[in-house]
Amino acid sequence: MRVSIIVVLSALTLAACGGGGGGTDSTGTTGTTGNGGGSGTAPQTLNVSPSTAHLDPGQIQSFSATGGQPPYTFSVTAGAGTVDASGHYTASGGAGSATVRVMDTAGATAQATISVNAPFVTPSLAASLDSGTQHTFTAMGGQAPYTFSVRSGGGTIDSATGIYTTPATAGSATVQIVDALGSTQLITVTIAPQLSVLPGSITVTAASGQSFVFAGQGGTPPYTYALASGPGSVAADGTYTAGSSSGASTVTVTDQLGTSVSAQVRSLRIRVNGPVWATVIWAAPLPQPIPTRRRVWPFWMRRAVRRSSDAICNRAFSTVA
Repeated sequence: MRVSIIVVLSALTLAACGGGGGGTDSTGTTGTTGNGGGSGTAPQTLNVSPSTAHLDPGQIQSFSATGGQPPYTFSVTAGAGTVDASGHYTASGGAGSATVRVMDTAGATAQATISVNAPFVTPSLAASLDSGTQHTFTAMGGQAPYTFSVRSGGGTIDSATGIYTTPATAGSATVQIVDALGSTQLITVTIAPQLSVLPGSITVTAASGQSFVFAGQGGTPPYTYALASGPGSVAADGTYTAGSSSGASTVTVTDQLGTSVSAQVRSLRIRVNGPVWATVIWAAPLPQPIPTRRRVWPFWMRRAVRRSSDAICNRAFSTVA
């Protein structure tokens, strides 16, 4: 009899207090118990922000949670990388994917998906170039597009293509490459003096066996010498030997980096004529006429002589008749 009275009293007491404890809602978040006879009120749904992320290796993404019942616990449930108690996720060193989960005190969970790019790298972190030349810098991995700039030193670079033009003088520079996610690569550039060849031009005699030594200067040794065109030949040490025919030749000098300059050679042929023979005959000078003195007769005498001559002629003609 006493036991039945106790059970009835307990049931009445529970009814007066508003019923039993709270249950679990459909989202997996546990409800809370109501006060003063009211029914239980479900908490807000647990969320994580951002729900997706795209990172380069080694980059950090901060995740935050809202709703549910704080405090929250973060963990990596799939893939690589690490996350701390504040939700700061650090991507792994290689390409892949990962999942970060946040859990509240009621056991409700939410998750974020992370995609990790291939490592952002360049072929080399150092470059040696000749002054007055061009070089194209490239990168791979990370998140395209890439942005190129000259962080320090001389020269100019196209921000989109990475074509770098070295200055005209020797020195150094630093080229910076940044991907779309902000990852950065720095390349140290050493710039050698401008390549040249001495002398710039020579003139030789064809078929004479003459030789001359060309010498590369500046650039990045060692140098390679070659005959690009024309008669003659060039030895490995830069010695040019004249050919058997005349004409113009071009000698090129190439340094270790592939930069080339050229020198000009003019080969001339000297024409030698055969001996010239001549016969000289000496003769005595021809006799010259002896000049005579002309006698000038007076006018009256010349007239008298002319009249006498006319009279004689007339007499002769009369006789013949």
